[in-house]
Amino acid sequence: MQTSFKIFFWTLCICHSINANTEPKAILADKILYKIGDEIITHTAIETAFQASKNNDRQSIIQEIISQKILLAEAKKKNIPLTKQVIESHVQMRLEHMLKQTGSEETLTDYCQESMYAIKKQLYENCKEQLLIEKMQNEITAAITLQPAEVKNYYHTLSEETLAWIPMKIHYTVYAIPYPGALETYKQYAHTTLLAMKKKILQGENFATVAQNYSFEDSYGKPYYTAPDDGILEALEESYANVLRTLSPGELSNILENKKGFYLIQLLERKQSKVLHQHIFIPHQGICQTDRLQGLYRFRQTLLNKKKQLTSQTIDTAAQEKHLKYKKKKGHLYKLLDSDYEKQRYCKSITDESLCQTVDTSQGEKKQLGTLLMAMSVGEITLPLIVEGETNKQVQIICLEKKIPAHRINYTDDYTLLYQKAWIAKKEKILQEFIKKKIHEYQLSY
Repeated sequence: MQTSFKIFFWTLCICHSINANTEPKAILADKILYKIGDEIITHTAIETAFQASKNNDRQSIIQEIISQKILLAEAKKKNIPLTKQVIESHVQMRLEHMLKQTGSEETLTDYCQESMYAIKKQLYENCKEQLLIEKMQNEITAAITLQPAEVKNYYHTLSEETLAWIPMKIHYTVYAIPYPGALETYKQYAHTTLLAMKKKILQGENFATVAQNYSFEDSYGKPYYTAPDDGILEALEESYANVLRTLSPGELSNILENKKGFYLIQLLERKQSKVLHQHIFIPHQGICQTDRLQGLYRFRQTLLNKKKQLTSQTIDTAAQEKHLKYKKKKGHLYKLLDSDYEKQRYCKSITDESLCQTVDTSQGEKKQLGTLLMAMSVGEITLPLIVEGETNKQVQIICLEKKIPAHRINYTDDYTLLYQKAWIAKKEKILQEFIKKKIHEYQLSY
């Protein structure tokens, strides 16, 4: 049963083999060559399967088709349940694939020389048969178990030349938080805080008192008060000086944002080329100072303190000891909720397409994830990275756990892959034994 039944099904889903790059072929006489119970195998079915298969052994293809018909007959005998809804969903999926291949319904019907009704009807019958066969296969192999000793025995049956070449593998763990959108959030925080201060001052409170006593969220930037200063106007930062030029003595400015941060400025007095002024200042903090990201930095430090050469156990212990919850402060503009870090372990081949993803480093560089991982040492932990996915944006730290050089498949490093191969081989053997037993119960008519 080496030939995939899915290929076989695809070739039988209409009278011809559909291929956009080939011309329609004449339909062969639909002569019945084999009969298995109520199931028949026609000359057309065998020829179409042979043309679609890369296998040039016609006899093995015939054996495969016979095996599938035996499974189908057994499924019908057992009355294996199959709903119309499930069949129709598969019909729709197959039809969409065919339309995508041919371009349109008109092209498809012209090519097949059949109406859409006839094509759908044939698809329905073939989908039904395919699903029944798959269900029968699953029922036969449902009780399969596989012990490590069996996997090892399977590995030892493989000759060296058949052992696949495995590219370098990288094991790493990602800790992630949703990208907090901190730049906009922090900007809003700074404006809201300074406007609230301005309101208090306009209501008669002392400028310095308001600045020094105002309650602020400690995970954000602290407002700094600068006492009156009579600096030379031309010596001040340009945007700051321009605001002072527009103010009258005693007047408060609107909120000024420049490269350094956010200002609420008050002009006290003009003295020729000098101006006496005071201000409240909230420095730019950006994404690196948001509460959750500060927590991510602290968590990274926890991991580093545990052990330089990280193991899975070390990472888990550090995770349990973290105290990195969002804070809750009544009345604060931004309500912070409890949340853990999202954690995911990966083992990927260096050729994996996902490692081509671009990440933003803390140094403002853009690097491919694979390049970043290749440059890391085992046990190393990145600084927070900004990673933009298809549907979301995250801040991540990555812990590199292990690098496995390129090698031929072996029992120690590739157990999971060998397990999958051994399981498939065992399943194939059980199905072959089932067919061998059942074939004697059916009288094949030729």
